[in-house]
Amino acid sequence: MESRQDLQQWWQQAISLADVDVRVRVRGNNLYVLCEMQHQPPEQRLIRSRCIRALLKTDITQLLPATAPPIYQVNLYGKAAGQAQPAWVRVIYLSQLQEYARKVDAVRQAARKSNGIPMPVSEGPTTAVLAQSNLQLAKQGRPEAIARQLSEFLSQQGIAVRATVKALFKDKQELPLRRLVLYCEAAYSPDPASLIEPIAQRLRQLELTTFRDAVVYGQVQGEPEPEWKLRIDLTPPTQILQDWARWGDVEAMVRLANQALAGQQVQVSGIVQDMILHLTCWRSQPTGHVQFDLPPQQRVLKPLQVLFEQLAPQGIHALSVYGAADIYLNPTPQAVAPETVGWRERLDLPAASHPQLAIATAMLARRGDLGAISFSLTRVLNADLERKLTTGGLRLQARHRDDLLHVMVDGTVLPTEKSTASLVADCVRTLKISGVNGVRIYGRRAGEKRPRWKDGYDFTSRARLVPEATPEFAASEAYVGDLITQQSGALLVRPDLSSDELRQLWQKMVQGLRGLLLGTQIFSPLSTARSISRDVERDRIDAAWFQELKLASIWGVIGILVTVCADQGLGVVMPQPQDAPKVVRKAVPQELSLSGLTLAKSASANNSFNRNGFTGASGRSVTANRPNVKLPESKTVAIDQQGKQLLSSPVQPRGQVTSTQYVFNVPQLNNKLALYEQFVAQSGVPDILIIGSSRALRGLDPVALQDGLSAQGYSGRKVFNFGVNGATAQMVDLVVRRLIPIEKLPKLVLWADGARAFNSGRVDVTYNAIATSKSYTELAAKTDQSPAIDPPLVDLSNTSTLLATQYERWNQQIHQTLAQGSATYPRRANLVDWLRDDLLTKVLPIPAAMSAEQLAAVASGEDLEAIDVNGFLPLSARFNPTTYYQKFARVTGINDADYTLFRMQGRQTEALKLTAAYMQQQGHSLVFVNLPLSDDYLDGYRRKHEAKFQQFMVQSAATFGFTYRNLSETWKMERDYFSDPSHLNRYGAYAVSQHLAKDPLMPWGAQ
Repeated sequence: MESRQDLQQWWQQAISLADVDVRVRVRGNNLYVLCEMQHQPPEQRLIRSRCIRALLKTDITQLLPATAPPIYQVNLYGKAAGQAQPAWVRVIYLSQLQEYARKVDAVRQAARKSNGIPMPVSEGPTTAVLAQSNLQLAKQGRPEAIARQLSEFLSQQGIAVRATVKALFKDKQELPLRRLVLYCEAAYSPDPASLIEPIAQRLRQLELTTFRDAVVYGQVQGEPEPEWKLRIDLTPPTQILQDWARWGDVEAMVRLANQALAGQQVQVSGIVQDMILHLTCWRSQPTGHVQFDLPPQQRVLKPLQVLFEQLAPQGIHALSVYGAADIYLNPTPQAVAPETVGWRERLDLPAASHPQLAIATAMLARRGDLGAISFSLTRVLNADLERKLTTGGLRLQARHRDDLLHVMVDGTVLPTEKSTASLVADCVRTLKISGVNGVRIYGRRAGEKRPRWKDGYDFTSRARLVPEATPEFAASEAYVGDLITQQSGALLVRPDLSSDELRQLWQKMVQGLRGLLLGTQIFSPLSTARSISRDVERDRIDAAWFQELKLASIWGVIGILVTVCADQGLGVVMPQPQDAPKVVRKAVPQELSLSGLTLAKSASANNSFNRNGFTGASGRSVTANRPNVKLPESKTVAIDQQGKQLLSSPVQPRGQVTSTQYVFNVPQLNNKLALYEQFVAQSGVPDILIIGSSRALRGLDPVALQDGLSAQGYSGRKVFNFGVNGATAQMVDLVVRRLIPIEKLPKLVLWADGARAFNSGRVDVTYNAIATSKSYTELAAKTDQSPAIDPPLVDLSNTSTLLATQYERWNQQIHQTLAQGSATYPRRANLVDWLRDDLLTKVLPIPAAMSAEQLAAVASGEDLEAIDVNGFLPLSARFNPTTYYQKFARVTGINDADYTLFRMQGRQTEALKLTAAYMQQQGHSLVFVNLPLSDDYLDGYRRKHEAKFQQFMVQSAATFGFTYRNLSETWKMERDYFSDPSHLNRYGAYAVSQHLAKDPLMPWGAQ
């Protein structure tokens, strides 16, 4: 038999009934076999016996592909043609084939003894017994049996599962030594949120005492790496109850008492009053006669005494046991026991004689005992004890550092930030722990080392001068050092390839590479015939190279001729330039020193082209050619569609830049430098500098932040918004470390942006434009004279600019030589204006003035150049998807250029490291705020990259020593807070600024 013969054909041969049509399907770890006859269902006992005999003779794995998941059971269905539902269903567990064979033999022997008449044998109990047998094997820790138990519900969803065992802690024999590893594979990406709790419940029901935990990997068929991994705590429920009971938890103690008395058919309820545990006992099956319904006193007291002496609960000094004839489920502090009882007994517990056990858990927590604090918080987070026992619940670790309590919460499912942090903070506040004036809460999935989110609460006002360091927590365990590592691979390991297969694979790779190189037309094939001598072959190679050289030379000459003709022709067609009008000079304001470098140009040297069509000296006043529009009125309240008030700050005067001496090829950066210079000259160095891309420019309101800080006791703070459209991490690093001198750099830099600014996979157009500017060239020259300053991070088209710096002088000489012979280069500014204003208007007419609709948009706050004196751009427009996507195309994340080749590691990350190190070196504070995005913007593709960015920033903040606050999804459903899907308006900026002002983790006291 061929090892890969058709599965359908094999089953048809195994059943060997001509009038039975067989169809086969594999789903998860189950094999489904449908047997169909034309007029009536096939006889199930005959079909089943033939299938069992065939499976005993043949290993079914030989009939499946090498990468197929293991098959644990075969489901047989029988029906007549045309019926919607099968007439019968039988299950064959492949692990129990020998038991099935024994049963079939018993049927045959019974038939022989009864003269060939088969005796009826019930098959129902056999299936139940076999299932129970597999359950017992699973409880013993057999990985194959555990996988079969899980496959019963996973296979229904098309998910195959395989289980293996990993040894742990070989040097610590007193600890559990094994970890259960589960691989879940499907044709699609399994959703961990919907799978993890059912898997956890079934595993915990097995009470696997030989395993410490389980790690579940979700994998798509054919993919080399798993999509996700999760950890499940396998601490047995009894162990959890004992741990909680030792801390004096009433519910846990009552459950253990009920377990101890289950054999006596006695139930218990209890309550703690004055450090005494009061237990009331009654029979679970009363007879109605008082004298018979009283629980037997001695048979009840002995197991309870043994239990509580072993537990030695903290703070419980005595045990009072009451025997009652009636059920008493809900004792209260006023009525700890029923009014009438048959008997009562008091027993002293170890806490009565041991001082260390005498103190109540709450008092220990108040004194700062971390164990008592951890239990108190764990109990609050796991209010539902049944759910805790079923799924493992939430686990917690606590660290006390200075006057802060740091709490790490992890669970099989990531704990929700708001509800979890609020519960922890309220509990810590209620405990009134000595020496604790605030709490910092962290959340992560079980098995991870670093937190996914962080929150904090202060109980007293504090001066937060520097970002707070996150203490180290063990990876979801009291056991340090065993982190979940990446384990990949299919459910079945592929057998090693033979030498012939490896040779064929290598030949295919060589042929593919050869075809790829020849397809570029840069390479040509060389003859490999042995009859050709080396000299002839060398001549053929030389001839081929000569042919390619001639072809390249011809096309090169043609290109040069076309360029020269186009240059001379445009020089003739272009209108002759007119004499420039005289310019009245104005007083030049005090320049902003750029790390000791003055970038202002003299009048004779300032002849560079300006994108707005103006060329002037450094002292010239420049005004954009635009209509006069009315700015938004200074209203602070608007109404949204639901009638809710939208708050905002009054509109500030517009920033007027009368002159700028900076030429960085980014007009908004030039203007922002000049505006910041004016701000410093008039108001002094700001206390807080907001910096980032257009999201920061529109998303943080300096006035709202000032007002919010004043309400928190930080009055008089000055804030400037240095947001620049298109700014990346490299540009922020340039501004902070190069362009603003340290004496004029605020003590707190508030970097507000998102994942797009850190995508090192796309071309950084903004920074590349800066790196080729004249002002940057002067700055780089000054930098070369100062070895204390690191070289800038420049990347043009993903290549290093170090070579460009070395050959810059040669490039300038060649540039000047070619410019002397060009007819258009000296007038390139006029060429751009002529192409735009004269030639293009004939092909694509452009309206001479703004329409009334455009003017209304500008008047309502849509003026994208209406930056106020604080550097903030207040936009009043509110995002309405219905009207917005009528004007603009909906761009999905996969087509968004900002997410092209998305990767975090690269030049943008290096810029973040340099900025953070510089701020620490200077004793300044750096805060990064991940600004909100709308739900319309966060599609699946973007959300995946935003999650990676979130994890990256949490890790970077802990590594590089800055503060990170995540607000990306805080107001994602508040469309009135956005001007477009990814930018806030003035109302959203007000909300974010007020929120940050109240954030206890922000180092506002650093100024």
